Amino acid sequence: MTGGAAPEAPAPLVVVVHGLGDTPESFVELFEGLPFPARVVAVRGLDPFGDGWAWFPSGDADRLPAAFDRAVEALARALPALASRRPTCGLPVVVGFSQGAMLSFALAARHPTLLRAAAPIAGRLPRAVGVSPGALRRPEVVALHGTADDRIPFSRGQAAVALLRANGYPASMFRAEGVGHTINGPMARHLTATLQRWVGGGCAP
Repeated sequence: MTGGAAPEAPAPLVVVVHGLGDTPESFVELFEGLPFPARVVAVRGLDPFGDGWAWFPSGDADRLPAAFDRAVEALARALPALASRRPTCGLPVVVGFSQGAMLSFALAARHPTLLRAAAPIAGRLPRAVGVSPGALRRPEVVALHGTADDRIPFSRGQAAVALLRANGYPASMFRAEGVGHTINGPMARHLTATLQRWVGGGCAP
């Protein structure tokens, strides 16, 4: 719980999805200082990887569509289940880094009715992932990406944002000049401001 909220208080839900080899305990530290009430849930990858976890095998997700789809659908099932466990107002927000960002993009594209908004950080969409046709709602997507990312090139994140925009999504990109495959101070501050805009009002009607 952030912003001084009591553990059982009604609150917006922010689901955070770590990257390859990371742990939920490590990734959730990025969100501990949020200045507004929210319930932040860090989910764990499906398979062990080094000292952490992976959502799908390391490598090009375009060559592993079944493994990627397995992770997307696992998270799609998890979102309503997580929201039902504690008093939650509104649909969840999803934030992911690297592999988690790829899954965040895919959730917004394939399951737009399950989430309020998504913030993919240093991610992309595999080529096989299309946008859900005829979606009744399209969540806002704010992507963040470093221009010097040598693991997932900035251009791939741009392409994902462009695809969503072409399909009617309110999608935008925060461009972090000269930043690699990481989250620097300006990116963290932009993420906090974005989350504040999405869920900072708490459970007010």
